[in-house]
Amino acid sequence: MLVSAAAVATVAVGKVTNLFLPRIVGDGIHDDTAGLQAAINGEEFVSEKASCISPGRIYLGPGTYRISDTLNFCNAPQDVTMDRAKIDANDIKRGSAIRLSALNKNKVELLSTTVSSGDIAMEIIDIDLL
Repeated sequence: MLVSAAAVATVAVGKVTNLFLPRIVGDGIHDDTAGLQAAINGEEFVSEKASCISPGRIYLGPGTYRISDTLNFCNAPQDVTMDRAKIDANDIKRGSAIRLSALNKNKVELLSTTVSSGDIAMEIIDIDLL
């Protein structure tokens, strides 16, 4: 499924996928960092488990998502909901798995979502606007 965060609905592409777009697999084996960050940033990605459910809102369903770098939600252009997701950030030896800004105007929902991390699971920062 090809998904654009700017699109109103998901676009099914059957067995044809764009191999150049970042992927979200959610199987706990593949590294989903690039696909998840693309979704958070409002860029196009390929996934069976994530979708744009309305303009400005990304939904990430149940699965185990392995990441190798921090997912940065600071200044995310849309709301993000993770529902029963497991974020495996054990490959991150230094730094946080999820970075949020206390000043972010968009909503990030972690519904029954767990984050396992080798270092810091979640970091909430303030951004100096001056």
